[in-house]
Amino acid sequence: MPFPGRTGPFRSEEKGICTLCGKEADALTWVTDEDHVCDECLEENYEQCDLCGEYYDISMTEFYDTDDGHVCEYCYEDDENGET
Repeated sequence: MPFPGRTGPFRSEEKGICTLCGKEADALTWVTDEDHVCDECLEENYEQCDLCGEYYDISMTEFYDTDDGHVCEYCYEDDENGET
């Protein structure tokens, strides 16, 4: 489920501190309204849905390989219910 008020992940090319590992990074990706992560944490802890484009924590969200690509459980459920 996407976060309210967001239209997808936002990539910042400004230096900042990763909210996951606490290290300074040259670029961060905002994965929620409050959390922005470095490339290393993004790769290790998040997956991006091929349908909605959102990043989801892999420890909290199931992903499925479908004809539409690698999709999050929310898009998968919508597709199963005929909502896409």
